Amino acid sequence: LWEFRHDKFRRDEKHQLPFIKRKTPTRKSWAGENQNDVQRSEAILTELIQLKQRQELLEMNLIQVMNTNDSLWNDLVACKQQQREIQDNLQKVLYFLMSVHQADDQKQSQLTGVLDMTHNSQSMSNLSSGPLNDGMSHLHLSSRIVGSV
Repeated sequence: LWEFRHDKFRRDEKHQLPFIKRKTPTRKSWAGENQNDVQRSEAILTELIQLKQRQELLEMNLIQVMNTNDSLWNDLVACKQQQREIQDNLQKVLYFLMSVHQADDQKQSQLTGVLDMTHNSQSMSNLSSGPLNDGMSHLHLSSRIVGSV
């Protein structure tokens, strides 16, 4: 339902129709509306410029974060490789030390066996005659020790 009012708008008075016009804003109201529109447009434009600057700053920060992330991944890969190399070297050193220790244990047991035998032979040589026989047992002992080493 439309409602319209005008003093010259009457039924059956068509001759009055040319005098009926829509309201148009006055110059004062146009100037005020234009001024408000201009201010709103300037505020929107300023805000849009600020948003664009923030977006550019965020994009730069994102690129920097991505570069840092790539660098950290590369460092991680290098550290893992270095860790593997160190672990391999440590394992080699441990195997070497174990083999040396096992060889020392075997040599120690051989040396202990030789020393036991020489100690027994010295006891026996002391029972037998003199220094000539004693010198021979030392010579025999030194050849056994050198041969086992």
